[in-house]
Amino acid sequence: MFNEDFDEDYVEIDYDQISSDDLQQQQQNRVQIHQDNHQIGFIMRAIVNREYGFHNDSKNHPKMSNYNPIRFKHHLRDSLYLMKNMSHTNEMFEHIEPIYSVDFNHNGQYICSSGNDCKVAIWNWPDSNLDYIYDSGHLTSGVRCCRWSPDGDYITTCGDDGFVRCAIIDRPLVTQSRVTCYHDAIVNEFVHCDPCVILSAGQDGRIFQSDLRQRSAIELLNIPRRKDGVFRFRTIDCNREIRPHLFAVAGYGSSVLVYDRRFINNSDGNHLPYCTYYLSFLAFNEEDRSRFSVPCVRFSPNGDRLLCSASTGEVVIADITRGSNVSSRRSVLIGQGVKLFSEPTFKCCWFGDRLAFSTSNDGFLYAWDVYDGTMIFFKIGDEIGNTNEIFFRYHFID
Repeated sequence: MFNEDFDEDYVEIDYDQISSDDLQQQQQNRVQIHQDNHQIGFIMRAIVNREYGFHNDSKNHPKMSNYNPIRFKHHLRDSLYLMKNMSHTNEMFEHIEPIYSVDFNHNGQYICSSGNDCKVAIWNWPDSNLDYIYDSGHLTSGVRCCRWSPDGDYITTCGDDGFVRCAIIDRPLVTQSRVTCYHDAIVNEFVHCDPCVILSAGQDGRIFQSDLRQRSAIELLNIPRRKDGVFRFRTIDCNREIRPHLFAVAGYGSSVLVYDRRFINNSDGNHLPYCTYYLSFLAFNEEDRSRFSVPCVRFSPNGDRLLCSASTGEVVIADITRGSNVSSRRSVLIGQGVKLFSEPTFKCCWFGDRLAFSTSNDGFLYAWDVYDGTMIFFKIGDEIGNTNEIFFRYHFID
């Protein structure tokens, strides 16, 4: 059985003594796992404590049951040892390069992917086989984003033609998609803020709210700019579980804007709604401002922080709970992107509350500790091109 007494040096696992004749055999069967790496010992204690239903923080959190699996998953997910031991597993080929988007469904069984064509492929993750493929219905090649619905019943896509389309997956029949909204320019990204509600942001400066239970979409915002006329959006995100009323948008420019849907009045078209949070990156000269962009923003799992990537190689974490533009609450993670063909195109995502990932057009994947801003490791994501997509489905991990 497991020994319940754990110290900081090793975890000891021995077996019950059957008789005195088996003492020598018992000594041979005794296993000592020395904690050369603190993370290894941490994981072993977490696994054993999970089996016993015991946790060291039970006294600090008496309302949470000792048998609650959230304790184990939270601590194991934040283990640096597991992150450092990530490895390349599968390669799946179907699309015309490049691949723009991939996404897991709610239970991690299937992956949907889209690329520089009009097709959406559905893969079976355990065996890496192509399960189903259908025509997205977009008029031009380039499906920029494809994502499963929170319940896994349909897939939403957006592309270069400005359409946001939704398709109910019915494998025995031919899958057809319908248009939920239309932008006048490229739509790089959208987000599900509700199982039936989709927010999309396009490079025409408009943000649409599409309710699948209704026939037409609602234009939430149309943000102008003084110089070039519109705010060209590249990314949008919201925290569906904790704060679904907030959403963040960014794009070509040095600003990240956070709005509250509850305070947006669609009838008042002459005034922009109150911006809940505003984050501005520093651009040193006019040329830098014209080329500056924020290609990705992501809410933390708790919804209190924003992870933002910039075309200059910066990855910024900003606290949005107390106000805007307070430099003491911003931590900058400096990336290692190399300008090979154009400006670095960064994607980023959270890995729990402590860790973060970012990508660049140098093909590498970077892991960061958000508490102290140190780089944990970097690995090759794509040997011949950009790493266009990265995400962490913490629904599946939890």
